[in-house]
Amino acid sequence: MLVMTVVFMIYLVILISIPVLIGVYVYKDAKKRGMSPVLWTLIAVLAPALIGFIIYLLVRGSYSDLECPNCGETVTRQYVSCPNCGQKLKALCPNCSGPVEKEWKVCPGCGTPLPKEDDSVSSPVRKKDKMLGRILLVVILIPVLFIGIVLFSFMAFTSSSGGLGTTSLSADEYLKAVKDPQIEQWLENCGEDLQKAYVLRNETAYEQDVSAEQETGQQNNGQPNKGKLEKREGNKIETQADNPTPNLEEGQTQVQYLIYMPCLPDMPEISLGHYASIFGNTIQLNVQEASGSGGNTLLLVTWTGEEEPKLKIKYGGRSISCEITDTESSLALPDSF
Repeated sequence: MLVMTVVFMIYLVILISIPVLIGVYVYKDAKKRGMSPVLWTLIAVLAPALIGFIIYLLVRGSYSDLECPNCGETVTRQYVSCPNCGQKLKALCPNCSGPVEKEWKVCPGCGTPLPKEDDSVSSPVRKKDKMLGRILLVVILIPVLFIGIVLFSFMAFTSSSGGLGTTSLSADEYLKAVKDPQIEQWLENCGEDLQKAYVLRNETAYEQDVSAEQETGQQNNGQPNKGKLEKREGNKIETQADNPTPNLEEGQTQVQYLIYMPCLPDMPEISLGHYASIFGNTIQLNVQEASGSGGNTLLLVTWTGEEEPKLKIKYGGRSISCEITDTESSLALPDSF
């Protein structure tokens, strides 16, 4: 509820601030150009989707935005002198007294050669319109900022239920406990790249099988079946017997990562975090860089939740690549360990 209130208040501020900025700008600019400031302000503000503001920007080109360099009074290109202070804005032909431009060498009216530049003439100046750039920047950035705040709020308050845990132990202890030749073979095939983590992944999903439930329920004197445990690897699914993982609830997925890092010291300092976003869940494993021997320590990370997360590993603050291999073998340590 609080998030919705904050988002609504931000949207309300945006809804009010953009028309106010546009209205102030149009009023000042229209007044300077000799246009009807009130009329154009109403058109720019009240027309939907900035249509009025766009129309104003197109129409105002027909009105001068030149100023007298001496007093700042609004003038046009046709003015020979400023009507306010008398500043000479254009040179005159010495023969026919027609207005001529500075860069002209011959009078277009009578063909008389023109003298060199007259120091008493100061051409009208166009004041740089910095406000328009700021208005356009606000019009673009505020909606983008609003969308970013909404996405951030969604990411920050996305509920993500699940459990996360990690265990570190030596490779010899782990292999002795699980006694799985496939895992041992995988470990032997791992490389020695210090900038890479070798990951063995096992995913277990709990799904209810309605047909099996009915059959088993009839065979078990009407007692309902608790469901089946399925292991997934890509598109392959291997169905096992009743759920051997009592903590795995219906609709949840358990993912185990067995991680081997050649650079991992024997007594690693690690921190494990999880965050959720609109792009999914991510597990981040941070390993502190340390000196000493390595290559004999394994990390077992277990995640239980509604969807499989992405794994991200950092060593000494630097992200390292993960070479992930899927397996159907359970990576969990036996209860007697």
